[in-house]
Amino acid sequence: MKCFRNGLVLSVALLSLALFSEPSNADGSIKDDNSRPFTWSGFYIGGQAGLANGTTSGSVETFGPLIANLTSNTYSMTGGNYGVFGGYNHQIGTTVYGIEGDFAKANISGSSTCIILLSCKRDIDSMASIVGRIGIATGRSMLYAKAGMAWADLSTTVGLAGIDLLSGSSTHKGGVIGFGIEHAISDRMMVRFDFSHMEFGNQTQQLNLNPNIGVFSVPLDVDAKFDVLKIGASYKLN
Repeated sequence: MKCFRNGLVLSVALLSLALFSEPSNADGSIKDDNSRPFTWSGFYIGGQAGLANGTTSGSVETFGPLIANLTSNTYSMTGGNYGVFGGYNHQIGTTVYGIEGDFAKANISGSSTCIILLSCKRDIDSMASIVGRIGIATGRSMLYAKAGMAWADLSTTVGLAGIDLLSGSSTHKGGVIGFGIEHAISDRMMVRFDFSHMEFGNQTQQLNLNPNIGVFSVPLDVDAKFDVLKIGASYKLN
């Protein structure tokens, strides 16, 4: 009898939990979310943060190979970034097609000795990308690959003994490829782990005297490439 009473109490408790935790239809019947197959199709928005590691190089090519060799230097860049992303998925069978855009504030930087006594420093303070995605879904989990275009704001400073002599910045356009894994923890919420490789080809920055008085500038050819590891979470809008 005691076992039966304990079992009855447990059954009532479990039933009450189910009634209060499951959404109901308009007619009062309980809607079974598990009866509907999950789909990745729809719009989504989210936030993410990550770490970046890569290299950058620069040289003054305008005045011939001798100056180019004297001014050429390559060094590493590291740092973090955080931002927002959003996109749209369309699922056909187990294949998921999508497009996604993101924007991130960044604190990625590196420095090196250049031209014997000078110090060269490069920073990235923001980046963005637009990619196409294709994924293979297994229920609520998805492996995906991506490729597209990327942009980054790169700035360069050349100094001596802690004093900035020259500085300049430009927005660089490049390419991005990557892959990731995403998992839906509910019909609306998703979490992800994402890897991106970004490359920004040569682009000329005009380094001006600091302070900029408009009478002298140095054309510096700059490139950069780096890898970014990010974790993120998103909300499915429909």
